[in-house]
Amino acid sequence: MSLQNEANEHKEYEGDAEEETLDPRVKQQLETLNQWTEKINALEKRFEESNALFRCVLNESSDKLKCLAHKLGKCVREARPYYDAKRRTKELQLKCQRAAINFEKACQLYEQSKETISLTEERFAAHKQYYEEMIENEKGDKRREFDNTWQEMLNQATIKLMNAEMMRRESELKHERCMALFRNSEEKATHLEKQLKSSIKKSRTYFEEQYKFHQRLHAIKGEIETLRREITDSKSAYSMTLRNLESISEEIHEKRNRSLLQSSLKREPGVGAETNEVPSESVDKCSVPELNVSSSRCQLQIVPKSVAVFDVMSNSSPLDYESDDADDSSFNLTSLQCSLDDSKLDEENDGAFFEVNLD
Repeated sequence: MSLQNEANEHKEYEGDAEEETLDPRVKQQLETLNQWTEKINALEKRFEESNALFRCVLNESSDKLKCLAHKLGKCVREARPYYDAKRRTKELQLKCQRAAINFEKACQLYEQSKETISLTEERFAAHKQYYEEMIENEKGDKRREFDNTWQEMLNQATIKLMNAEMMRRESELKHERCMALFRNSEEKATHLEKQLKSSIKKSRTYFEEQYKFHQRLHAIKGEIETLRREITDSKSAYSMTLRNLESISEEIHEKRNRSLLQSSLKREPGVGAETNEVPSESVDKCSVPELNVSSSRCQLQIVPKSVAVFDVMSNSSPLDYESDDADDSSFNLTSLQCSLDDSKLDEENDGAFFEVNLD
């Protein structure tokens, strides 16, 4: 019985393990995990290559520009303020363009807010007659009530109008400041161009080469930043997939533990349950020999394992034995009158003896 129970538990455990290994969610999460791992490795490889390329281009540009500066001489140093002013003018121009776009958006928002207020006031005026009639029908002790919905719409439109007007003023002031700086920088660049015309012409090769290197480095830097963001996002997705896999694994283990607990709570057979029981057929086939007892005294020996031995001591009167059905296993003594005078119990040789006096 115990071996059979162990075999059943082993089969249940194998079934749970097979269910755990064949869970489609685990397989899907593992495949996703492998995909993110491959993507992260590829992105990190590209990231390292881009960094190496950036350093290589930077070193190359530095060496080449040094050679050009040494070759051209002092004209590079003299023309540098002009190119700095020109670069500053270009930056301010872009800044002015962004300020102009923001100012235009603020103006559009301001106009929309004004239209909303006008529309709300028109609708409120259209319902004015209805409110007046409603007020006339009311009693004198009641106060006038306004439509809360229209009042709330009017308040929100007014707030939006005030915010839009504030944004419009701020963007307008910012645009004006940018335009002032742009004009000053442009005037400075124009003045330096007239003053340093000869040096600018001689050093044009140097600054054009410098501009090309700056553009190339800027493009590589943008690619590096893009790869860095992609790596961060991929690692976040990898961590999320790993957490999902852990939760699924915990769920499977919890389910298996519950199954093992339920199987362990089943009632096990008691001690001695493995002993082979005596079949009823053997009891039916058992035959008891007939005994003729003629003595007035006999001894009944009770031996362990329920074996009864009759030892006839004397032959004084006949003893007839009749056996009934094997199911009740009883003895019928007929034609026998006996009286028990005394009985003694002796324990020896792993047995018990009863002395019975038969009259």
